[in-house]
Formats: sequence, structure tokens, C-alpha cells
Amino acid sequence: MEPALQLTGVSRHVQEMTLLKAQLSYHQGDAEQAAHLVDSIAGEANLLEFRDLVRFKTLREMLAARRRPAGRRLRELAAEVQMARMPDLSAEVWRAAAESLSGEEIQQAPEPESA
Repeated sequence: MEPALQLTGVSRHVQEMTLLKAQLSYHQGDAEQAAHLVDSIAGEANLLEFRDLVRFKTLREMLAARRRPAGRRLRELAAEVQMARMPDLSAEVWRAAAESLSGEEIQQAPEPESA
């Protein structure tokens, strides 16, 4: 399917397929591959429709959360989507923000004292 998409598909469809592959890689635990795929479409992400663009930004922030806190940016994105009156998409972003926050708390948690 990919060779045919590369040959006959419009650029937006190629970006959508790459985003789906990045999401799949991320959920399968291959963050490095997901980051590579996200980086490969970053310059043309504006070709994506709003829903896919939000999912792209969410995934990019989730990947960035491995290096720096992303909770604030994800909350801002969730609020933006909420204002666009897209509750299902907003819920996806809020979930990502919550997961990011719990990861940040785990990273910042003090070491337990040994007895």
C-alpha cells in the first residue's frame, strides 16, 4: 500500500499514513521510531486536517516529554481543542496530558528512604 500511496497519493495522504505509523510505533513502545516518523513530517504537518494536526502535536509533545516536561503545552492544546467544541479529540489530548503529568511526577518523585 505504501508504494502505491507514494506514487499516486496526495501529500496529505502520505502525511496521514506516516502519522498513523508514528502513533502505532509509539503505542508499541518504539518511541525512537515514532520520533523519527514525527520528525519526517514536521515540516509539512500543516497539510494535515485539524484533527490529525492535533494528534500530531499531541504525539510530538508526548515524545518530547521524555526529555522535558510537556504537561503545560498539552493542557494548552487540550483547551484549544475544547474551545473548538471537539470533546472526543479534547479527551484524547487531556488523557495525554495526564499521562505526561504522571510521568513527570514519577521522574521528580524523591527516592524513598531506606531503613
